[in-house]
Amino acid sequence: MVRQLESGRIEPTPEIRAKTLELIQGRENELDKIQSLYDYVSKNIRYVSLSFGLGRYQPHSAADVFANQYGDCKDKHTLLAAMLQAVNISSDAVLIPFFARSRHVHASPSQFDHVITAVPQNMG
Repeated sequence: MVRQLESGRIEPTPEIRAKTLELIQGRENELDKIQSLYDYVSKNIRYVSLSFGLGRYQPHSAADVFANQYGDCKDKHTLLAAMLQAVNISSDAVLIPFFARSRHVHASPSQFDHVITAVPQNMG
């Protein structure tokens, strides 16, 4: 479901590609590149919760987040994922509970209220 909602919104624009290349300049390994991009998004994109309408579920495009310099957790993930994609690093959106919840007997979508970005590790 998350993948459908973010479909077409993670495309890196020329501006995002240029900023990405600037941020990773001189970074030799993949982990350093990831850290540099994460640092940029976490420190420079202001967190603003936009929990109404379709924006409650669907992120804004990476281009909009980059241009506006703000967004909620979904939006920040979308920009980071676009930047990672610009340098051929795959990532996934992961739903998590922001606050510890009581343990439910049955899983429920309402348990998850936050999005983070996961980057698969090559274990080979």
